[in-house]
Amino acid sequence: MTREAMPVEWAQTVNNLATAYYSRIRGERAENIEQAIGHYRAALEVMTREAMPVEWATTMMNLANAYYPHPWGAGGEHRAGHRALPGGAGGDDPGGDAGGVGDDDDEPGDRLLSRIRGERAENIEQAIGHYRAALEVRTREAMPVEWAQTVNNLATAYYSRIRGERAENIEQAIGHYRAALEVRTREAMPVEWAQTVNNLATAYYSRIRGERAENIEQAIGHYRAALEVRTREAMPVEWAQTVNNLATAYYSRIRGERAENIEQAIGHYRAALEVMTREAMPVEWAQTVNNLATAYYSRIRGERAENIEQAIGHYRAALEVMTREAMPVEWAQTVNNLATAYYSRIRGERAENIEQAIGHYRAALEVRTREAMPVEWATTMMNLATAYSDRIRGERAENIEQAIGHYRAALEVMTREAMPVEWATTMMNLANAYSDRIRGERAENIEQAIGHYRAALEVRTREAMPVEWAQTVNNLATAY
Repeated sequence: MTREAMPVEWAQTVNNLATAYYSRIRGERAENIEQAIGHYRAALEVMTREAMPVEWATTMMNLANAYYPHPWGAGGEHRAGHRALPGGAGGDDPGGDAGGVGDDDDEPGDRLLSRIRGERAENIEQAIGHYRAALEVRTREAMPVEWAQTVNNLATAYYSRIRGERAENIEQAIGHYRAALEVRTREAMPVEWAQTVNNLATAYYSRIRGERAENIEQAIGHYRAALEVRTREAMPVEWAQTVNNLATAYYSRIRGERAENIEQAIGHYRAALEVMTREAMPVEWAQTVNNLATAYYSRIRGERAENIEQAIGHYRAALEVMTREAMPVEWAQTVNNLATAYYSRIRGERAENIEQAIGHYRAALEVRTREAMPVEWATTMMNLATAYSDRIRGERAENIEQAIGHYRAALEVMTREAMPVEWATTMMNLANAYSDRIRGERAENIEQAIGHYRAALEVRTREAMPVEWAQTVNNLATAY
């Protein structure tokens, strides 16, 4: 079957071959996807928009799917996933990861099967361009189901887009998900409806514009709606993914009682783990166990000492799967979190707990380098500085010098312009370290402390941050 003798049949077969490469399990994954992309492109030389518009649009959609990379979750899901500690020795701010969305039907859609080679940002741009091209034929009037499918995928590509303004990309995602839901109704397409509603929930969770509290309420509402179709009995994996997402939204919730929100998060993470087992879904299990650890660390109800023990145990469990070799970024984040849990630990010997914290922060910095991850590097440097400030072992004077040096290093990234709140917190910590300093001239150390407290108060104002303002003013008064 040559292109010259049977061009239409040749193009159809080449398109099918591309899809087979796309779904291939054996061989190198990256090479299989490159083969798929090459064959889809070859098929499009015959399947032109003018000669075969429907087939052209389908192949364009397939090509877009192959370009669109998805490193996060399974089953084509947005996942509000990997949590970082919100407190302790200046831990990471909590934030959710989200993934891409695929479709079944006649197009390959599992984003775990998308392009590995090439620049990620450019691959997503290629996907957006091809989805948009497909929509020139796949119109709502002519092909409503295919239109909605393509619009849903376009929304996901915008959600994950690297280029352009992040806030605007998320607005594009929300708009396209909402458009897709005009066709993907619960009555007509319940499974697809639930998938898109789940994705819309995650887009709201990550939304930058609008009021944060309201965006999280929208996320919670949409996750709950998706669970009316995604039941544990009918769709256990999807149920578990959405329950995990719902847990993360409750953890971040602003409205309602904080203690109750965390209990809701813990309950939903535990429920998700009944399906997301280590044996069946090791990566998702580890991410959820990490999330559960963070929820325990932040828990208000129950005994504080026991909650921290639960956090430490769950972080350690997650690290059995999140190894440095397999998942270096997630490993470093979890190690940083584990360090903060040790720093805050009530049980055990205090001196040993701080040594554990220092060791884990130092380990995390082997991956969280200034060059590769400047914000995370600065956060961990600040954490390490605080641990040195409180260190019991070693020479006290040297520990304070270590703290001052690490705070100063963190401030090279945590600038007032880029990260004003974190800058002010670190300035406050640095002032405290100068106030406690043993080396150097005492009078000069106190002047340094006063200057840094005053600087912190330029951000920590009474109006914007009354609790932090009062704390800093009290410290400043003590320095005088």
